[in-house]
Amino acid sequence: MTKRLYKSQNRMIAGVCAGLAEYFNFDPTIVRLIFVVLLLALWAVIIPAYIIGMIIIPDRPFSSNDQYRYEENMKSANDYDRSDDDFDKYFKKGPDEEK
Repeated sequence: MTKRLYKSQNRMIAGVCAGLAEYFNFDPTIVRLIFVVLLLALWAVIIPAYIIGMIIIPDRPFSSNDQYRYEENMKSANDYDRSDDDFDKYFKKGPDEEK
């Protein structure tokens, strides 16, 4: 299977830096830091290159495995949600309680 360059779902702005990091097996933070340093030094070249990358590099195709991971993350996130009833029970006083 050949490697393909895609914009990452681990994105800060458009996923270009994280996509490059995934393609070359680097840490996305390192690639972003290098991008910022180059941006400060060569802004007239880096900004158009990033915009071109946003346009040309395709988004990663959505797979059923991604859907499964998304649903599992949503389930675990919902486990920690408290309902309004819990809020009322712990923080609001009822009409029969002293204020």
